[in-house]
Amino acid sequence: MKVDVTGQVKDVGLGADRTSGTYTVVDDNEISKGDFKINADGAYSFTVHLKIKSKGKEMLPRQINVTVKAKDNAGNEGSASLIVSVP
Repeated sequence: MKVDVTGQVKDVGLGADRTSGTYTVVDDNEISKGDFKINADGAYSFTVHLKIKSKGKEMLPRQINVTVKAKDNAGNEGSASLIVSVP
């Protein structure tokens, strides 16, 4: 299953460090990490691939936590999290 994550990093001072974007996905006991590029306007977009888990023919519902982090050009870090509900 693919989940597209989009957002925007905003900084009124020195601007966002365009190479600082990272994400963490926590799915049950599995953790995966990656990084993403931030556009000049602060926008970002990336795709997370999630495993579909099933018991026989029945899909198991669960919630997956995705956290994104980025820094501004002064080195200050900010983050945001979202919960993805998988049927």
